[in-house]
Amino acid sequence: MRFLLPALLSSAAVLISQVHAASIMFDFGPTTVAGADLVNSPWHTVDPTAGTSWNKVTGTDNNAVPDVTSGLVFSDGSGATGVGLNFGVSSTAALQNVNLATQPTRVSNLAGVYSTGIYGGTSVGRDAIFLTNSWAIGGQVTGLAAGTYDIYLTARNTSYNTNDYKQTAYAGAGVVGSNFDYSGYFNSTVTYLKTSTAPNSWVQGETYMKLTVTLSEGQALNFAVIGENTGAVDRGFLNSLQIVSVPEPSAALLGIGALGVMAVRRRRA
Repeated sequence: MRFLLPALLSSAAVLISQVHAASIMFDFGPTTVAGADLVNSPWHTVDPTAGTSWNKVTGTDNNAVPDVTSGLVFSDGSGATGVGLNFGVSSTAALQNVNLATQPTRVSNLAGVYSTGIYGGTSVGRDAIFLTNSWAIGGQVTGLAAGTYDIYLTARNTSYNTNDYKQTAYAGAGVVGSNFDYSGYFNSTVTYLKTSTAPNSWVQGETYMKLTVTLSEGQALNFAVIGENTGAVDRGFLNSLQIVSVPEPSAALLGIGALGVMAVRRRRA
């Protein structure tokens, strides 16, 4: 029996790893992630075995960023058939909502201050899509299966270090195709400190935000980001978004239990 537990744990790992196919990653901005930077991200810090297929979402400076309605892939490279991303911005600076009929207007390489550490090379964290004013930026991901998802989000202006500033991310479940009020969603805030050096590691609550959302069948995943300061950072930035399917503990335990029963039966036979 002493050999049974490692075998069961290995089999459970296989069961859990299969869920990665339902996870999807977005790189926002003009730089194409490549090489070692394919695994330079918040999720890969948590799970080094995560997939390496990114969906690059970009556009031209001062032009609306297009919605993505087809051609997406899951993190393992398989086709994300039926999954789409619809961008939006808040209709006014005062309202905590996202209007899906209005697109974000800026895309930039940024990195005017930070281009080393976790923001070096082709990092998904160095460039971004954003706005020209103090409004929120966000979007709606449709076509995801029902279940629980961890959302890893990076939102930094890597061309700014004049003052400390905050970026707050929100995420929740919503109705497909509908504008949404994000004020009641789960949220997470990162305070970026004025510093002359770039960080060398992804740390939750310091360099990225993590939220967890449960979707019912047919629901959309809504998200938004807004900045808190003045001037260059009082609006939302989107560097990267990773939506990671969380395996149900019951399914993993059932798998281990079933394997255990089969192993015991074999020994008795």
